[in-house]
Order: sequence, then C-alpha cells, then structure tokens
Amino acid sequence: MKIAIIGMNPYYESDRILYEALKKGHEAVFLSKRRIVETNFFNGGKFGIYFTPPTTEEQIKFPEVFTDKQPLLITPPKEFQAEIEQKGMLGKKMVSVKNHFDINYFDAFLFREISKTLEWSTILAHYLLSHNKTLVDEKIGKEMYYKSKHGTFYKTSSDGYPYAKTFAVTSELSLLQLLDYMKYPLIVKKSESSKGKGVFKCSSKKDVLELLRTEELKVGDLLFQECIDYMGDVRVFVVGQKILGAMRREPQEGQWKGNVAQGANAYPIDITPEVQKLALDVVRLQNAEIRGVDIMLPKSGPVLIETNSAPQFRGFESSTGVNVAAEIVQYIEEKHAKLSNSQNKS
Repeated sequence: MKIAIIGMNPYYESDRILYEALKKGHEAVFLSKRRIVETNFFNGGKFGIYFTPPTTEEQIKFPEVFTDKQPLLITPPKEFQAEIEQKGMLGKKMVSVKNHFDINYFDAFLFREISKTLEWSTILAHYLLSHNKTLVDEKIGKEMYYKSKHGTFYKTSSDGYPYAKTFAVTSELSLLQLLDYMKYPLIVKKSESSKGKGVFKCSSKKDVLELLRTEELKVGDLLFQECIDYMGDVRVFVVGQKILGAMRREPQEGQWKGNVAQGANAYPIDITPEVQKLALDVVRLQNAEIRGVDIMLPKSGPVLIETNSAPQFRGFESSTGVNVAAEIVQYIEEKHAKLSNSQNKS
C-alpha cells in the first residue's frame, strides 16, 4: 500500500507512524502541505491536486526513530506526471511539468495538523474521498463550508464548470517552481477579499515575488489566476434560486479592476440563457442562498471568476433599479413562513 501522512511539518508521532508503515513493507512518506498544489491548468484544464516528492530531510524530524529503515524517495511513474497545455495561463503545449505528480498515486492518507489549515484540509480530504481513497479521519472531508474564494474554486472546478485557470499553493517553494510555467500578466488575489481589494496584476515572476514582499502576503492565503482578455465583467445577483438581475462592470480608463467600489462603471445588462444557467447552477452547487456571481464573457464563452457570499449591492441597486434589500427580506419572510407551516403540521 502507498501511504501519505499529510501535515505541515514532521514531528515525533508522524516519524513513528512513518517508520512502522515502512517496516511493514508499505511505500510511505510524510508529505508536507507545502509540497501540494491545487490547480485546473494541468491536463487540459481538468481540476486536480498534485505534489512534489519530499526530500529525506523534509520527511523526518527525529533521525533516531529510523534505526533500520529509511524514508523513501518516491519516483511515481509517467502516468502520474502532470502535463500542461497551450491554452490559458501556460505557454507550452503538453509538456510534462518537472517533479509534479498526481496525488492519486497514493492509496491511503493520514491527516495531521489540520487546525491552522482547516478549509484547505477539508478541500483536500473531500477531493480524496471523491476519488475513493482511504482517509483517516474521513470526517474531515464529509462536511464542506466554503468561506473563501479558494473553496469556490475547488468546488466549481472539480464539478467541471468553466472556471478561470487557477492554482493555489501553501508555500513559496512550490510557487517559485510553478511561476516559470505561467503566461503573464497574472492575477494574484487574496482568497478572502472583497470590493476589489487584495487583487493585483503582475507582469512577470519578478513582479509576483516583489508583490509578496511589499504587501507582506502569505502564499497560502492567495489564488493565482489567468488574466482573461476582456472589457469588463458581469455580476449576476441571485437570491434563493431567483436571478434579480445582472450588471456589466467596466473599469475606468487606465484601470483594470471591474469592481464598482474601485470606481468601475456599471449598467444593467440582459444576460443569455447560458449565463443564467451557469449562475444558477453554481449557486445550487454551493447549496447557497444569496450570491453575487462574477462571470467574464470572452469570445470562447462565459468563464466563472468567483462567487461572493456577502455581495455588495449598492452599485447593483443604483445601476439596475432593483431593490435588493427588499428582495432579501422577502426571501427571509417566505422561508420563515414555510418553516413555521411545516412545524405546525407536525
């Protein structure tokens, strides 16, 4: 059996577990979260989770534990190697990305140290369970609450929706390796941000690294996303399963952010049935009730950028004339009435 112990850093208990697994003949490694990347730019844009093999030094904390057995330096076969395509963020066509392998190479996973990276751990665990992997404790991946853009990216991409090419990592080491494959400019955004704050455009690898330094950003809190050639985007406002309307947002001259809070121009727009369906399907997928769904409309077709769980609507109301606040109150009233009727009948 191939076993991966997942954590941020090895420590005595993980060393002991790793040692006993190796002693029983299993192929086992300690795999730091810093070695893992979640992305939809490998393999034709299909969402997947990849890793780079750890070194011996990264696997063990207490060398004295390994008295007669050493950690493995694994070399997964070619079928587990990542490949990239010409479209989207990348500039090469179907070239193997050095030292990145599909995490499905492993059969079983033991999670350690999840408290500081709870949502990240939940996403990874959910992904592994959906691929029929043995997981301890599997309850980590049983319930999912998406509190950030990171969670939205995982769920929508893994379910096949047209999400902008994106990747997320937990360490600067993995980021340095991947930035060499990127097509620039590149959008860097905080996973938990709003009103266009915490969103940056970088023209080179050097710009990304300088941004991390000057803004004191933590790599694990960021998403890295392709820059789609567009002249504005569309915000679709959904309450329940009702589309209240849509507005098109266009950056001011010389600007690139489409957020109204950043000074973008906004006006109402009629959206196609295709865009309506995408917005409603994504909200339903998230089991959400109130969402602002942001969609770009390049010539290739609608592309989902993100959804917002607490969407601002001042600009939406002024541009569309829709009373969003009244619609939300009405929705709450109707939901409460249904619940009260159900309780009375029982």
